[in-house]
Amino acid sequence: MFLQIKQVRFILVILLLINLCSCSDEQPTFPDKMSQHRIDVAQISLLNRQLKSYGTRIFENNDSMVIEFPAEELFVHQSANLTYSAYNVLDLTIKLLLFYEKSVVEVVGFAGRGVDENIDTVLAEARAQKVVQYLWGQGIDANLMYAVSHQVSYTRLHSHLLRNCVIISFRKLPTY
Repeated sequence: MFLQIKQVRFILVILLLINLCSCSDEQPTFPDKMSQHRIDVAQISLLNRQLKSYGTRIFENNDSMVIEFPAEELFVHQSANLTYSAYNVLDLTIKLLLFYEKSVVEVVGFAGRGVDENIDTVLAEARAQKVVQYLWGQGIDANLMYAVSHQVSYTRLHSHLLRNCVIISFRKLPTY
């Protein structure tokens, strides 16, 4: 009996040594932050190009981003109902938004093509609210997301008239 325990221990030690010898000296490799950053930049660039094919305009400042969608691309004529292609556009936008840390997302509806100013304001508000509901339902991670409406506006920053469109804007937070 005593001899059998020694033999079992000897066999276990041999198996342990074989297992240790078969392990390689390679250290596990982890992707460095710079290579991940390059991949993210490439994916963001691809998403930007795809969004621009739908007629959107993307403006990027140092720490903020503004995405302008023509209302004709997102909504049925003179209504706040989303078109079928709007879901494709908004899904691309969601993929783009997920690359950034953000605290506040503002969705602004602009109107100004109708006859009645009050109807335009209500329509712009309903369109912005519809986009916020969709973004929120798809899990956009923002502390605060809200919808507002404005009449026709002229932006000095981009030198063009904002009319009959929806704008998503947010401030990019630094990631550490």
